[in-house]
Amino acid sequence: HRKEIETHIRLEQELLEMPAKINHQADLANKCLADVRWYRANRQVFDKEERKDLREKLAQAIASHLSDMPEEDVVAMSYHGFDIILPANMMREKPYIWLQHEGKYFVELGESGLGALIRVDNFLEKLAEHYQKLRDGFESLKSKQEVLKEEVTKKEDYADQIEALKLKLEKLD
Repeated sequence: HRKEIETHIRLEQELLEMPAKINHQADLANKCLADVRWYRANRQVFDKEERKDLREKLAQAIASHLSDMPEEDVVAMSYHGFDIILPANMMREKPYIWLQHEGKYFVELGESGLGALIRVDNFLEKLAEHYQKLRDGFESLKSKQEVLKEEVTKKEDYADQIEALKLKLEKLD
């Protein structure tokens, strides 16, 4: 009986936390959708020389950041209206950046700083897919909330039945 009560309490706690999780997921999805729309509307086209300059500027910023190891995030540059942020305490073994406009996105980098801009481009091109994953996560959380509601009310009914049966048993004794 104790395990059932503990399970019930855990389910109730999880149910209480769900609205905040759902709201957070909705916020992430909404920001991402805004970013998808922004990118589609404001995407810039760079010629070969401009791209080369941007690649080198970002590679240089990353190399400098990794050697200096600042304790605060640094905005390396703006690209298609997104800030490319070099995080504080970034590890040399696993470099990454944050890409931020409305939302904030983790983009893992490779060995070469020159390839960083290509990874950013790839991420931006797949931003709509990222939005869909966030949206699916939102729907999944809503479904989970409904299942939890059912489980919590079912468990309460079961607990009520146990209490009623206990009272009957006491009367019989």
